[in-house]
Amino acid sequence: MRLVTWNINGLRAIIRRKFGSIKALLESLEADIVCFQETKLTKTDFDRDIALVDGWQSFFSFYRNKSRGYSGVATFCRTGTAVPLAAQEGLTGVLPQPAGAAHPATDTGQGSLASCYGDLYESFTKEELEVIDAEGRCLLTDHGDFVLGNIYAPAMTSEENAEERFQYRMQFYKALIMRLEGLRAEGRRVVLVGDYNITYNPIDHCEPGPNFVDGRVDRQMLLGLLPPHGPFLDTFRVFQPDRTEAYTCWSTASGARVNNYGSRIDLILVAEPCQPPQTLPPDPAQQDESEAAAGPLVQPGNAHASQMEGSTVNTRDRAQSQRPACYFTAADIWPHVHGSDHAPAVVDFMGPLPQPAQPPPLASCYTFTGKQGSLKNWLAGVHSQNSSAAAPIQSAPSSGFSSFAAEQADQSGRQISNSPRSASQDTALQNMERPSQTVKQVLSQHKAEPSSCTAAASRGRGAKRKAGPVQGSLRAFIAKPPIPEASPATSRSSAVAAAAVAQGMLRPDGAVSSVAACTPGVRDHALPEVLASGIPPDHPLPASQEASEASQSSASAAAHAWKQIQQRMQAPKCKGHNEDCVIRQVKKSGANQGRLFYVCNRPDGKPPQGRCDHFEWSGKREVRGQVNLPGPSKKRKEHRTEHV
Repeated sequence: MRLVTWNINGLRAIIRRKFGSIKALLESLEADIVCFQETKLTKTDFDRDIALVDGWQSFFSFYRNKSRGYSGVATFCRTGTAVPLAAQEGLTGVLPQPAGAAHPATDTGQGSLASCYGDLYESFTKEELEVIDAEGRCLLTDHGDFVLGNIYAPAMTSEENAEERFQYRMQFYKALIMRLEGLRAEGRRVVLVGDYNITYNPIDHCEPGPNFVDGRVDRQMLLGLLPPHGPFLDTFRVFQPDRTEAYTCWSTASGARVNNYGSRIDLILVAEPCQPPQTLPPDPAQQDESEAAAGPLVQPGNAHASQMEGSTVNTRDRAQSQRPACYFTAADIWPHVHGSDHAPAVVDFMGPLPQPAQPPPLASCYTFTGKQGSLKNWLAGVHSQNSSAAAPIQSAPSSGFSSFAAEQADQSGRQISNSPRSASQDTALQNMERPSQTVKQVLSQHKAEPSSCTAAASRGRGAKRKAGPVQGSLRAFIAKPPIPEASPATSRSSAVAAAAVAQGMLRPDGAVSSVAACTPGVRDHALPEVLASGIPPDHPLPASQEASEASQSSASAAAHAWKQIQQRMQAPKCKGHNEDCVIRQVKKSGANQGRLFYVCNRPDGKPPQGRCDHFEWSGKREVRGQVNLPGPSKKRKEHRTEHV
C-alpha cells in the first residue's frame, strides 16, 4: 500500500493548471491514502466536484477566520482498502465534530481519538486551543494499525507580524507534541505527514549556513521528536540516509527549481507506541523475502534503521500478532512531479488495513447526502412556477371576481357617462366577465386592439419624426469627412515646395533660404524652376505641409528623448556572468523600503549556473512616487537578505 503527502498550493489551482479533475489528480499518484496541504478552500468553496470522488472518501479541514482560501488540509482514502475507522478535524479536539466522528466504527482495542490528549488541556486554555485549530492545519484519521496525522505547520512569511506568527508557530508545535504523546501513551502507532515548514537537518537545505541547528528554537523543537531525543523516525532518511540535494520545496520567486536549489520540509515521520506489544520473531524461511521487498531498510550504523527494523512482522503470523499489521517498506520523494512549488513525499507499507462498514461521520459524503440543487435547476423551477401562473382561471361564484368587476364597471360608467367608451374598453369588460379565459389570451387581445389614446400617441410620435431631421447612424458620425482632391497644379506646387524645403532652397515659411541666395547654381537654375511652379518667394507653405513638418519634428524629438531614457534605464551587467541584471524593489519596512536595486537575473543555485552575488542600487531616481534615499551604489551579498 502507498501513502503520499503533497503541499499542492491550492487544490482548485492545481486541478485547473495540470490535471483537469480531482479524480485524475488522485489516480496519477497511484496511492491508497493521499494527504494534501494548503488546499486554500473555505466552506463556501466546498462542493460536490471536490468532495465526492468515485472510489474515494475525503476529509477536509478549513480555515475559519477569513473569507478567502488560506491553508487547509485534506485526506483522501481509497474505498475498500484505506477508509479510516475514525476521523477528527483539528489537533486539540475543541472544534465541533459530527456525532461519533472521533470514535471508531469498530472496536479495534486501540482506544479512540477522543481520549488521547495527554496534558493538552492542562497546558492550554480553551481559547488558546481554539486559536490553534482555527486555521485548518490538522486532520487525524484512525486506520486501526496506525493513527495518521495530516498537518500543515505555520510559516512566517510576513515581516509585519513575524513575532505574532512565531508565537503561534511555537504554540502549534507544543500542542502537536502533547497530542502525539497522548496517542502513543494509549498504545497507538503514529504516522505524522505533511509540510513542516522547517528543515531539521543541514543535508536537507541548500544553504544551511553556520549555527544551523542552534539558531532556531522551532528547529530544536522538531529535533526533539527525532532520535536520539524522540521516538519518531524520518522514513526518507531511514531508507536513503546519505542522499544529497533531495529537496521538496523551491522558491518560485527566484525560479530555484531549475537548479534544484531548495529544502526538504515535507516529511513522513513514524513512531511506535510507548509500550508496544510483544512482537513475533521473524520466520527465517521468509526473512530474505521480506528484506528484499523492504529494500534498503537496514543501513549499517544507522540508528534510524535499527529502530525501524523491529517493525517488520511476518505476513503468515500477522493475524495472531497483537502488533499493528503494517510495516514500512520504502520511502522516497518525487521532485519530477510538477504542479506546485512542492514535491510529493511517498512511503510504502504492508497491508491490509481494517475497513469499517460505513465511513466515519466526518467524511464528506455525509455533507452532500442528497442531490445538490444548482442555479440552473432553480431558475427552471421559477420558470415552471411562472408558467403555472398562466394556467386557466377556474370559474368563480357569482359573488366573486365577475360580480365585483361588473359592479366596478357600472360605477365607472356612471362617473364618466359623458365620455364614449372605446372598443378596447368594451373588450376588456367582456374579458373580465369571462373568467374561464386565460390571462395570456386577455393580454394578447389587448395588444391586438390598441386603445385610441395609444393610437393617437403613436401617430403623434410618427408625425414628430417625419417633421424632424432623419437621425444619423453611428458609422456616419465617426466617419472622417472626405478630403477634397487637390488639383494637379496644386499637388505639383506642394511637391516642388516640399522638395525645395528638403534641399534647403526654401525655408518652411516659403522664403528663399540664405544658402540658395548665395549659391550661383541654385540661384540661377534651380530656384527659377521652383518659383515657376506657382509658389512665389515669401509665400507660406500649405497648412498640410506645415503640419507634416511639425509632426516629423515632434517624432524626432520623442525618439531622441526615449533613447536617452533607455540609456538611463539600461541594466548593468552582473559580475559573475556579465549578463543583464534584473531590477527588484525592497519590500521590507525600514529606511530603504521602496528603493530599487539590481541583482543577477539567473535563478538561485550553486555557482556557476546559479545566481551570483551581484548587488547594486539603481541610483537616486524617483521610483513609484518615492525618491530613493542617498546610499552606497553597491553592497555585498550578505546585505541582500536584509533588503529583499
